[in-house]
Amino acid sequence: MGVTKGCDPDDSGTEENEARFCPTDTISKAEIAVMLIRAKRLRPHGCSGRIFEDVNNSLMSEEFCSAVDESYTLGITKGCSERPLLYCSEDPVTRAQMSMFILRAFLGGE
Repeated sequence: MGVTKGCDPDDSGTEENEARFCPTDTISKAEIAVMLIRAKRLRPHGCSGRIFEDVNNSLMSEEFCSAVDESYTLGITKGCSERPLLYCSEDPVTRAQMSMFILRAFLGGE
């Protein structure tokens, strides 16, 4: 299905490590945004850099930035702060947040 590309636990950049799943690792909010957009088989419209103050191409890759923007546009995420509007992309995702992301992604609404 291509939802995750794996992990590189020792940051070696080798193909062998990038093919690992690392099931006990934590996941960041940026990573869950990418996974949910992939799971929905969507193609994000690109990174606007204008939704969240802490999400733009200078702070993260185009893939992460555009997935976060798309997640916001679809109502999957609301961010971690309203004033200023922040996403906190490096924060780990809690089980509660994960369940809300999944519910909003596949069922919509609150």
